[in-house]
Amino acid sequence: MSMKVERSTLDQVKKRFEMNKKKLEEKKKQYDFEERMKELKEDVSDHQFLLRSCFFSAIDRNVFEMTGKN
Repeated sequence: MSMKVERSTLDQVKKRFEMNKKKLEEKKKQYDFEERMKELKEDVSDHQFLLRSCFFSAIDRNVFEMTGKN
């Protein structure tokens, strides 16, 4: 049984480097996309909280103005 190892040509090595580079870029893009989605979801929930706070604050002011309590 022969255990000869075939040597890679320069073109094969270049192709392999290029493929690995593309894989890394794809992983980075996927990570960036997932991280950005997470940040956007957090921003949306923060904005929803602020909107609710403002809404109920405005309702409280109107109720106090209607009842004459300050």
